[in-house]
Amino acid sequence: MEGDDDVDVSSDSISKGDAEDLLIDFTDLMRAFEFDKARVLLEMTKEGLRRPLASSLWSAIIDALLGLVRCEVTYFSLGFLLTKQIFRRDNLLDRAYEDISEALGQEMSRRSEDDENIFLEAVVQKICSYVEKRRDMLQLYQQVHGEVITEAFVDQTVSTLERVHVDLEEAQLSPGMVGLFKLMHEEVSILLSCFVTHTAISSCQIFPSLVELKTLQSHLTNWTSRVDALVATLEKHRPSFFRRLVSPSPVASLPKLGVIQWFVFFFHALVAKFSVYFHDALLPHSVRSNIRLNFTPPHASLNLYSLFQSFFRRHSPIALGIFLGYEGHTFPFGDTRYHAGGMRNCKSCCHLLGPAGSKYSPLLRLGVGDHKLFFSKWFPLIEAVIKQIGDEEADKAVNSKRLRHRFDSDTATMTYAAPIERRVFFALIFKSKTPEPDARAQVLGEFTVSVMNFLNGSKVTNELRAIAAR
Repeated sequence: MEGDDDVDVSSDSISKGDAEDLLIDFTDLMRAFEFDKARVLLEMTKEGLRRPLASSLWSAIIDALLGLVRCEVTYFSLGFLLTKQIFRRDNLLDRAYEDISEALGQEMSRRSEDDENIFLEAVVQKICSYVEKRRDMLQLYQQVHGEVITEAFVDQTVSTLERVHVDLEEAQLSPGMVGLFKLMHEEVSILLSCFVTHTAISSCQIFPSLVELKTLQSHLTNWTSRVDALVATLEKHRPSFFRRLVSPSPVASLPKLGVIQWFVFFFHALVAKFSVYFHDALLPHSVRSNIRLNFTPPHASLNLYSLFQSFFRRHSPIALGIFLGYEGHTFPFGDTRYHAGGMRNCKSCCHLLGPAGSKYSPLLRLGVGDHKLFFSKWFPLIEAVIKQIGDEEADKAVNSKRLRHRFDSDTATMTYAAPIERRVFFALIFKSKTPEPDARAQVLGEFTVSVMNFLNGSKVTNELRAIAAR
């Protein structure tokens, strides 16, 4: 048979396993940016025959390509974008996926074979076009693998994101499909706003309101929660594919879990950058809650939440956290801060100078929900130990990271602290019956070591070093 007659009618009976293999091959080609080869893989059999549109294979491919667009992390992982069909819907996908599949089925039932071919072509073109626009971004991630996230990198990323656009006006798609692409565009817009806001803050062009910062935190929390749920489900229900996904790739030398985990870290790093300027400004003093950066588990990025939570199960410290020391350094915004309604000095907390005018600020704090109680009663104890560490380490080129302790007779508490990086400190406060170190001090020492090991074994330490170097 020649020309249009070269159709492989036998492909109607393709097995589910073969379809999954095809999707995996398709993924690999897309990851390698071999878009033409990926298209050929979809359109032709291994024998060089054109696949008929009515075959079960095409149904699987259409369902995969169109259903996968619903995936919330399509912009961050080509692997998840193109292989989501491999996972069982009832294990991974919510009701929205079923609604989309139903709308897709109705859309396809209204089309003739020729229309179906055009429709499929448009979908593949859309996805290929979108993936192409991600190429620059992925290359950026490869360049910064293992490096500190610099301001220049953020600026470059912003300009890349600004070029990402889904042209909905020209898309000849059903309302349901337009909704899918709108979802993609909206999430990209959210991410773009994160970068733009950060860039503006860094250059002192704007001072975001508390509402804007609260919205940003909500977006980041929701997004990272979805990523974690997806990763956890993948690891549980498809362990072999999970191992394949996180293994080193010749075309994308990204950290473990690929670009997904990289984004989780990257946005936590951005939140850390925000905290350097705003600290707990997301939560005004009238709100009785912990200072920001207390994300829900299983996040263990800059907030070290899971590590702290594990520790809290066995012990009951009054408060613990990571603190930045600005003693002897110029503050990012000079002598004023944006705080709860205006630019002003804040002496009741540590937004500007902290109690007694000292330049120490919490990057993360857990425990003691009352802000005023923490800053009036407990923060001075942490401040004293941090100052002690600073004095002892002033003449040393490298911090010893040794755990220090100090007993306060007025509050009957023992404060422990240790340097993590230059000007970055870990500290916690315990009720104590004796001013002498005891078995509890040993436990705290072990916990501090676990914090250090966690930081040294992750890219979080790069961000902390960047903060400390300012």
